[in-house]
Amino acid sequence: MKTEPPVITVYVITYNHARFVRQTLDSILMQEVRVPYEVLILDDASTDGTQDILREYQRRNPDRIRLYLRRHNSGSWPSKNTFFLYERGHGRYIAWLEGDDYWTDPHKLQMQYDYLEQHPEVSACVTKFSAVDGDGHPVPCHKGDFQPDGIFTLEHFRRHAYVGQTLTIFARAYLEKGRAWRRILYQADHIMDDITIYMLLLCEGNIAQLPAVTAAYRWQHAAGGANWNSKILSDPFQRCRFVRFWFRLDRYLRQRTGRGVRPQILVRDFWSLDDGMTLRARWQLAKELIPRWRGWLIFLVYLLAPGEEMCIESRHPHRTGLPQDLWQRPLILFGAGRLCEIFLKRYGWHENIRFLVDNDEALWGKTRYGCYVKAPQELWIWRKKANILILNAAHEQEIYEQVEKIGAEHIYCWHSAMHGSWRNRLARYVLEKFLKV
Repeated sequence: MKTEPPVITVYVITYNHARFVRQTLDSILMQEVRVPYEVLILDDASTDGTQDILREYQRRNPDRIRLYLRRHNSGSWPSKNTFFLYERGHGRYIAWLEGDDYWTDPHKLQMQYDYLEQHPEVSACVTKFSAVDGDGHPVPCHKGDFQPDGIFTLEHFRRHAYVGQTLTIFARAYLEKGRAWRRILYQADHIMDDITIYMLLLCEGNIAQLPAVTAAYRWQHAAGGANWNSKILSDPFQRCRFVRFWFRLDRYLRQRTGRGVRPQILVRDFWSLDDGMTLRARWQLAKELIPRWRGWLIFLVYLLAPGEEMCIESRHPHRTGLPQDLWQRPLILFGAGRLCEIFLKRYGWHENIRFLVDNDEALWGKTRYGCYVKAPQELWIWRKKANILILNAAHEQEIYEQVEKIGAEHIYCWHSAMHGSWRNRLARYVLEKFLKV
């Protein structure tokens, strides 16, 4: 009897996942879905018994599981494994799962299939997820930049927003069309391919962000570990790799859509490189990645920018200057993120810094960069006698209004103050005049 062709293809890549892969495969096989689906599994020459477990599951599900077992590890180019599997899928829709992650909702595939059937204008949909460690205990993890309307666009991607984890995505099989353009999957970077997948899908249509929690992401970072986090976060050249990766995506987007990643983002990435990377090395990297005159201009903006915070992305109507007596009153810092870290590296030795304030409840009562973090309500008793310095670029306006409502009298914004410097004004002029930002 001839079996129906699969409507959905689930891709799984494993490497030394013997401890977790049974849970991964069980979470796929438990799916209650009304259309036929196939599971394509590629193992990258595991040495811990993963392949034996995969053979066991394939014997029990011969009509559903197709198995590809490498005898030799792909080494420094694992993103080619993703490309390899895409060449062999037959479904109209595709889903992803790494060998140590797992799905938690038995209706995940059916729910996402129904959504794409009802919304032909979107290219894919993602859901929310939880993060767990190797023992299954919850751990904190960035879970994506979910938009208020639940629609993630190519413009969000150009601003480096993060759509979510690939273990939750369900997409139309656009990646099965053509061959040459799909090679960007492994040409952009040898290891990272999830962001490239999102970019390719967004070139076809928006991605819907659904509120359901359907999966668990295994967050592990151990010295010598084989998982992605352990590899990339232990790489001493990780920042350089990431910068090169985004410049290659920018080049691809410009060729395909006429517009690339926002130049401010690319310039900011130069500042994120390790301090030990010389100016000459950065310029050589710029020449490698950026063609012709545009490379000169972006490098010029990099030189003009006042520092790591890259305050050239937005204008704010409220006060932009810092007072001469900033350090003569007690100073409270609002914001415990990256901008706060930069500020404290420069000025943390001042005794007048009393504490940090942040809207993230998870940080309250803890210390960040050696300073105690408190709730915004703590500003009440300091509203007339302390200077409050906002250290948040993305939500500066909202925080300014929030602090104003408390009745604070001395509110200042470091991002906007830096933004108003002559070097920033010149950098912004170059971006707007010549790079058409």
